[in-house]
Amino acid sequence: MTDLNETARQRLTKAVVNLLTTQRLSGEVLLEMPRTRNQDLDAPIGLAWQHNQLVLEYNDRQLNELTADQLDVRLQHEVLHAIWQHPLRYVSSTHPRRVALATDIAVNQYLKTPPQGTMTLADLEKQGYVLDKDYTKQGFPADAAYDNDDAQPQEFTIY
Repeated sequence: MTDLNETARQRLTKAVVNLLTTQRLSGEVLLEMPRTRNQDLDAPIGLAWQHNQLVLEYNDRQLNELTADQLDVRLQHEVLHAIWQHPLRYVSSTHPRRVALATDIAVNQYLKTPPQGTMTLADLEKQGYVLDKDYTKQGFPADAAYDNDDAQPQEFTIY
């Protein structure tokens, strides 16, 4: 009999190989990311910092309850967080729950089916929020510029 942890590790490996063939970038990111078991994790998988490195954590019990498709979506969801550097950019946030909701909304717009238990724009609208769709369609004005002085270097602070 195979234990839960070994089954979860095998399923993760198989899902990463699958993503390498269907979503190459996602698969490549996951190949380079260490994985660690975390029974206290309140989701099947998630991202965490360990020794100055981003790792993919998994709760083997919850992971083993997912279908293959659900696992693929969860992995793609976490990869988007990693690619967009959400864990790095918001590591010191004073509002981690708000950050989690906002970043979930951002990445879920790029998934066909968002993972169960995560927030989407449609969820916000169901709660009564009104999105300013006319404003967002306008985009960045064509005549606008971030910096119009090429002689002076522009400095950025990344939080």
